Amino acid sequence: TTNTMISGGDHRAKLAMTPSDIRYVSTRVEKASTGHYIKPLIEKDNQKVKPFYTMDIETMVNPINNEQVPVFISFSGCKYTTFFLINKELDLSLGVTDLWSRFFESLIENVSGKTNTIFVHNLGGFDGIFLYKYLSSIYGNESLKTIIDDSNRFICISLKVEESEYVFKDSMRIF
Repeated sequence: TTNTMISGGDHRAKLAMTPSDIRYVSTRVEKASTGHYIKPLIEKDNQKVKPFYTMDIETMVNPINNEQVPVFISFSGCKYTTFFLINKELDLSLGVTDLWSRFFESLIENVSGKTNTIFVHNLGGFDGIFLYKYLSSIYGNESLKTIIDDSNRFICISLKVEESEYVFKDSMRIF
C-alpha cells in the first residue's frame, strides 16, 4: 500500500492504494477491483447542453503607480468569439474605461438569452475585482447581485439588463 497526498488549492486528501487498484483506460479512469469508472460527460437523449461562455482578462502594470490595469479581454462561446484590446491612443484611464464599455456593449448586443452563464478565469481573485468595479461603474450597483465567500472572494456576479441576466461564475469553482 502506498500513501499518496493529493493537493489542489486548499484541498488535501490522503489516499491509501496499491498501484493495481487503478488503471488508466483511454478517456476514463477505471477502478480495477470493482469495474466502476468515471465516464466522460456526454449529452443525454433529448437534452440540450445549456450554452455557456468563457472570459479572461489580461493586465499590465501601470508604470506610474505600479497598479495592475486591464488591457485585454477575451470572450468566447456559442458561435460568438471576440477580444478587446485597450486603445493605446487614449490616456490610460480613458483607455481602460473605453475597453470595458466596448466589451459590455458587445456582450449585451451579441449574447441575449434569458440567463447567460459566463465562466471567468480567476473571478474569485484578480479578475473579479476588475469586473465588479466596471460593472458597477457602468450599470450601477442596483443592477448587480454578488455571492462572495468567507474569504471575500467572488463566487458569482450577476448583471440584470432588461430581460437578460448575465451570470459571471468563477471557472475554478465549476463543480
